[in-house]
Amino acid sequence: MEPEPKVRRLAEADLPAAVRLSTQAGWNQTAADWRRLLMGWPDGCLAAFDPALLATGTLATFAATAAPPTGWIGMILVEERHRGRGHGGAMMRRLLEMALAMRLAGVGLDATDMGRPVYEKLGFRPHSTLCRWLGSPPLAAAIGGADTRLRPLLPADWPAVATLDRQATGVERLPLLRGLAAEPAAAAVVSVEGDHVTGFGLSRAGRTARAIGPVVARTAAIADSVATALLAATDDEPMIIDVPEGSPLETVVEAAGFSVMRRVTRMLLPIAGTPASLVSPLVHAVVSFELG
Repeated sequence: MEPEPKVRRLAEADLPAAVRLSTQAGWNQTAADWRRLLMGWPDGCLAAFDPALLATGTLATFAATAAPPTGWIGMILVEERHRGRGHGGAMMRRLLEMALAMRLAGVGLDATDMGRPVYEKLGFRPHSTLCRWLGSPPLAAAIGGADTRLRPLLPADWPAVATLDRQATGVERLPLLRGLAAEPAAAAVVSVEGDHVTGFGLSRAGRTARAIGPVVARTAAIADSVATALLAATDDEPMIIDVPEGSPLETVVEAAGFSVMRRVTRMLLPIAGTPASLVSPLVHAVVSFELG
């Protein structure tokens, strides 16, 4: 095991190197994904150097409606030449120390099959399974029909969107959602019945595929309509969507010709309470593996 390298906060100037690590791992993140974490949680974005960037880890936190804040760990990446030398574990320990000092209710993460035993040794327990589906627009556009309840998300919709999202996740994510919707090439739709927002969904650009999520809706039928609109509205590029296993939305994406490219286990570690899982029956697709 190598000596632990110097760890400090990730900086804007480090983003090209950070993108190189996530690209090296075959992940879909762009500089915008890294910048979103850096702008939203600057103290929670850590980087290890020796002297070049060789490992990263992030801790995003979300205020909860009826408990201490929940934390979410992501971007545990190690430069491929330095893997297997304890750097990923050291980064996890730093992030967990930070979570303990902040007295979070707990933390969550999405684990691969390889990572799950490691996280179980740290006290994380399985909560649910997520499937990342990959597909292409021509097939997606052929699914479903027009739904008159759907329209683009407007600035006046944000209070209702925030309320629905809090009911679904138990945490406050409005700054994150607004930031996602404001990014270049982003798309955002809502489903409206009378004066009530009954569902919403977002999509954004990715490195190798457009990412759809979250999709939050009061019923499976509304989720189907929201997801179909996002799937059909994209340009000619691959798309990914992260769906909780067993969700009715799996039927929609499978019918659209999508296939599962990855499965992860959503895991939770209680610290000073019960952490929000960010997945409920109202969450039909999540934001991303690094943000819950």
